Amino acid sequence: SMQQSATGVTSLHRSVFVGNNTDTFSFGLTGSLCRMAQCSNVTTVVTWPSVVTVTKYSAPVVRIDDGTSAIVNVTTQEDLVLRGSAFVYVYVGGDSSSVSMRQSQLQYSWQFMSVSGGTTLSSTSSNPQILRIARGALSQWTRYNATLTVTDLVTGYTGHQVVYINVAPPSLVVKLVPSQREIVVTTGESFELDATGSFDPATTTSNRRRLTSGSAWLLYQWSCVSYLLVGGRRMSSSTTDCAVNMTKTATGKVLVETSPDFLSVNTSSVVTLTLRDDIAYQSGYDRYSSRSVTITMTSQPVASIRILSDVASFVRVVPSAAVTILAAVSNARQPGGGPNTTCKWFSSTLPFTATTVSASSLIQASIAPSKSVHMPLVIRAGALVAAGHYTFRLTCGSVWTEVSVSTNQAPYGGSMAVTPSTGLAFETSFVFSAVGWTDDISAQEDPSSFALTYTFQYSPTNAQWTTIPNFAGLTYVDDVVLPSGGLQNTTSAMLPLRLLVADAVGASTVFHTSVEVTAGGKGNVTLSTLQGLVANASSVSSLRVQQMVAALLASVSAGSPSMSLTSQVTAANTLLRAVNASLLTTDSAESIQANQVLADAIAYQTAATVALTQAQAKEKLAALFAPKPGNASSTGSSTSSLVSQTSNVLSFLSDALLSGASAASSISVVTDTVRISVSVLSFSNATQTNGTVAFLPTIAVPDSKSSIAIAQTAGAAG
Repeated sequence: SMQQSATGVTSLHRSVFVGNNTDTFSFGLTGSLCRMAQCSNVTTVVTWPSVVTVTKYSAPVVRIDDGTSAIVNVTTQEDLVLRGSAFVYVYVGGDSSSVSMRQSQLQYSWQFMSVSGGTTLSSTSSNPQILRIARGALSQWTRYNATLTVTDLVTGYTGHQVVYINVAPPSLVVKLVPSQREIVVTTGESFELDATGSFDPATTTSNRRRLTSGSAWLLYQWSCVSYLLVGGRRMSSSTTDCAVNMTKTATGKVLVETSPDFLSVNTSSVVTLTLRDDIAYQSGYDRYSSRSVTITMTSQPVASIRILSDVASFVRVVPSAAVTILAAVSNARQPGGGPNTTCKWFSSTLPFTATTVSASSLIQASIAPSKSVHMPLVIRAGALVAAGHYTFRLTCGSVWTEVSVSTNQAPYGGSMAVTPSTGLAFETSFVFSAVGWTDDISAQEDPSSFALTYTFQYSPTNAQWTTIPNFAGLTYVDDVVLPSGGLQNTTSAMLPLRLLVADAVGASTVFHTSVEVTAGGKGNVTLSTLQGLVANASSVSSLRVQQMVAALLASVSAGSPSMSLTSQVTAANTLLRAVNASLLTTDSAESIQANQVLADAIAYQTAATVALTQAQAKEKLAALFAPKPGNASSTGSSTSSLVSQTSNVLSFLSDALLSGASAASSISVVTDTVRISVSVLSFSNATQTNGTVAFLPTIAVPDSKSSIAIAQTAGAAG
């Protein structure tokens, strides 16, 4: 079915072309022969075959984050950040090898609303691929859905992906002092459990505990279970006849009194604090956290040991940091009435030496019955090794308590995948993926609080590494173009790659690999090639611009460009303008990497400008035929001419420095007879005194053995 317009242009509807094929059609041109206003029947004038190549596009393939999870869990104190990406499959003809992916000319649109309806929120990110909802904007115990719609501006086709977001308040934090999990006491002894350091992290810092009368929403619920110990083993339990008495002394505090009854000896009581959000509880949501401490009673008169440090802080300790364990010993007394009790720190996992333990520690002390003594143990920075587990015991007579310390381990067990394994510089789209990396979080830790970060880098020079700008936290980066791998090694086109994987406390692991990137038609960067690549990237996204500029900077810095010095300055200005423009739509979470690309572009512009200025100044200096040192027979320009021409060069260099065209502070030009250095120096006015000539601080002249002292008369300005 062919439609003919008045102009004779014939079109075929796309439904004619089925599948991904190369079809041959025979076209016939027909018309009517008319003479003297009389037309004969339609007559075929000419028929010819034509080959039509069919290009087919898929609908956009859309993914949110890594595309594997349809549910995202966040708390009210977190920013919600979702990152979208999409591509279109392009099929040219029936050849499967011609299938490619296109990420340009795609339009992103987010819709974010509560599942129950009525609440619609807008992204605060300036990057259309990112949905960012600021903390505090989401309601707790609410479910939302985020829909990303991507429209192909070429075909009009659309693709979608939806994720659901569950919002809950963060867990309540319970802190107890003393902080150890087990306390050994003498029957009849009493002590206080203090939980006033507990807090709700969902509230503001200035009012995080909400303990004042009338506004308290944290309920402190204390409970007790006692066990009879036989041979050190628990035999039975009772929740009614607790072997300790608990009396509330203040909000979040209880006085624990052990019974002097001999029947309480050899019992173990577990006191549990349940911290509950009363407002949520009365609304039908039970939000709570709990913490328990085991109290073991003995008939022997012994010391009371309290660990004052937060034992929860001794998980994932950074090995390069010092560790301080604060402990207090009181009521120290020996059975039979001995005068003093010896208390001592000990560890079977770390020898105590001058290199492992700080002198500020109190390793051993003789404590009188009426005294209370603090016994800190300070482990020196670097004394612990990564992925280590240490136990430190403080013993006083027959009583002891232990503190466990585990050190952080850098991410491990993973690798880096590169697809494809070979390609052409600035033409092939590569995908980098971080695969199988593991973090050593414990079962008590929230994995979302310890997310790994991934940084992908390459190095055309094997010296300086270029970071590929990417969305923060992603385990992959796709559609990346790379510079040639043979910039400084003509016998190999292998481009070194590395992946930096870091955990939340700063430990990192580096994985090295490589990919073959041959120069092709664009590897030897020219000015026109550079400008074309930047223009193409600018039509995609700000992230793509930054990735392209980073690759071009790595290439030109390695000596790739076939450009004159003037063209290099033009290229530098092109790159700098592109990065500055991309920053206008760069999300704050990616600003660190973007600013690094900007800094690299400024450095290249400065180097290119200085190189051009030096070359131009050297041409001027070439006209000076100054006598060579030690050669009395050589001739040159007259002294006055030499001074005049040198002055012109000095002015030229000074103008270049002061024009602001580059960030350089010094330019030096050298020929076989002349060396000229010009620098911009900054200094403050001298202190003025009545009628006295003051001098500015002495300034050393760069590349010279001279120095200058500039006089400034009293009352002079500037």
